[in-house]
Amino acid sequence: MLVTSKFYNDVFYGNHYLAFIGGVSLQELNLLEGHFLHLISWQVWVDAEGDHNLYKQGVLTHFQQRPL
Repeated sequence: MLVTSKFYNDVFYGNHYLAFIGGVSLQELNLLEGHFLHLISWQVWVDAEGDHNLYKQGVLTHFQQRPL
């Protein structure tokens, strides 16, 4: 949510506030944010026709296979 908010909004809560609300240190939140961005290769844009549908179908398939 943090990365999404920063990508789509010109005004967003700072990491210091979100760290406080989340109960983690600012340093830890910054580290987690940087690690996440590295994992996704800084690709914060999702192609609705491609990537989104692929992952959506994967999630749906996963939950259809789980017993209730």
